[in-house]
Amino acid sequence: MTGDKVFAADIFASENILKDRLDLLLPSYINEAIVDGKKVSIKNKVVQDYLTKLLSKDNQEDFLKENGSNYKIKNKSIHISSY
Repeated sequence: MTGDKVFAADIFASENILKDRLDLLLPSYINEAIVDGKKVSIKNKVVQDYLTKLLSKDNQEDFLKENGSNYKIKNKSIHISSY
């Protein structure tokens, strides 16, 4: 989150998958925070609405077509990335 908006979200199927990718992701997270970061002033409702779109089985596919990606192996989500 930055300012009054959700900037991005990454959700991993397991802690091990996150650990495997953290060395690649952490520098970009830090860079985004330095370049685009603002004091967080987001309302809980905005976060809830974003997560509802991201996590809802009915809406997730459409939401991610416009706002992210869903990496799957054997039709199982292993990394959901949204922006």
